[in-house]
Amino acid sequence: MAAGRWLAGVICAAAAMLYARGPLALALTALLVALVAGGLPRRWGLPARWRVTWLADAWTLGLITPLATVNAYVATQDRALTNVEASLYFETALALCTAIIGLLVLSRRLAYDDATLRAYLLLPPALQAAVLLPSARQGDPRSLLVALGGIYLAAGALTTLGWSLSGRARGWLALAGLVVYLGLVGVATGGLAALFSRPSPVPLVHVLISLAGVLMLAVEGWVGPDAPRRTALPAAGEQGQSGTGHRRSGASERH
Repeated sequence: MAAGRWLAGVICAAAAMLYARGPLALALTALLVALVAGGLPRRWGLPARWRVTWLADAWTLGLITPLATVNAYVATQDRALTNVEASLYFETALALCTAIIGLLVLSRRLAYDDATLRAYLLLPPALQAAVLLPSARQGDPRSLLVALGGIYLAAGALTTLGWSLSGRARGWLALAGLVVYLGLVGVATGGLAALFSRPSPVPLVHVLISLAGVLMLAVEGWVGPDAPRRTALPAAGEQGQSGTGHRRSGASERH
């Protein structure tokens, strides 16, 4: 289920160590194709939640990750943004929010009856929106690869651990993992100080986007375990048979 997240994390971490951008692009493209190929057809016989997760990860890897990376790279300045930089920053921030909302809509269609699963589908983009910018360092593109590797590996670990739990613990683990990881990056690695050293209005916009991500996971994780499940209606044949059986039992009782 979390194979795509583990592989993306390993690829980004390896690229950060080797700093090989060409192989990185090829490896991530191959992973993207594999996620789509594994998520769309049903003939592979894979569990439905695996296919849903892989399709959501393909959306994240193909749309959200590039936007979040460009947005963070533009914002890693220790001076005021130029007009061109400010325009690019706001455009990528708006596109990032739109892509995350698109994934939220898609997840509600793919996993309409499982809000807990939707929380895990939204975990990687929420992590990227909140953690990538504080982790980035000016003039060091490798820091973005290190951050992406950590984000995807954390998402893979939380997903694997979460689906070994049950009930409300599973629903809350995604939110707890996001908050803990954000705290580690912000305090332990100095990400919070780095964020507020960025030019205005980058810190304010980033805090608003991060809070929206936390709220998004809180809603899905809290609603998930108690959400009413849709029960499947009996087929027409089964309904007719049950009705006939009921009438027969009633007739036998009258006799």
